[in-house]
Amino acid sequence: MSGVGDQVSADGSVAKLQANQQPQASDWPTSGTRPPTPAIGTLYGIGAGPGDPELLTVKGLRLLQAASIVAFPAGMNGQIGVAERSIAPWLKPNQIRLPLVFPYVQDDRELEQAWQTAAEKVWPYLEQGQDVAFVSEGDVSFYSTFTYLAQTLQQSHPEAQVQTIPGICSPMAAAAALGIPLTVRAQRLVNFTGALSRFRIGNHA
Repeated sequence: MSGVGDQVSADGSVAKLQANQQPQASDWPTSGTRPPTPAIGTLYGIGAGPGDPELLTVKGLRLLQAASIVAFPAGMNGQIGVAERSIAPWLKPNQIRLPLVFPYVQDDRELEQAWQTAAEKVWPYLEQGQDVAFVSEGDVSFYSTFTYLAQTLQQSHPEAQVQTIPGICSPMAAAAALGIPLTVRAQRLVNFTGALSRFRIGNHA
């Protein structure tokens, strides 16, 4: 008797085992074993521009239509939001639409809870290997809800993959609509949010 035995696995493959040696997991073929965990999907932050569906970038449109899940800030009072309206012509019937609530409040606790809730709604899809396209009006790095979603997601799930696709933000769109340059030569451009008081703006002028 040779000291080597043939052991046949469920799929017909043969594993050679030395006599009196217990089989190890590495001895067996991978065929028929538990399937590998799928790779984590990517969260894409896509700037949808100022509201005109034709002002979405080519790259943004490609990634938007390739994603199986499309998320966006939910509109107020049950109405469709600007971001959702601007991408509606480009969405496919089989894409899942995922509205996320971002309240317009100044309470930090309420905001952080909303950001956490939004991140936990997105994560299950990413964990299953599905890409999620989050669309925000304007540019996703310019006072965008995407910033809070991405940061909160990566704090809770450091393995999450995030990519940012820039868009056309309102200052550029406004200048184009008026037919004037936004800046020329040595002019300075300063941007203020609506949260600043007139007094504080005057101090920055």
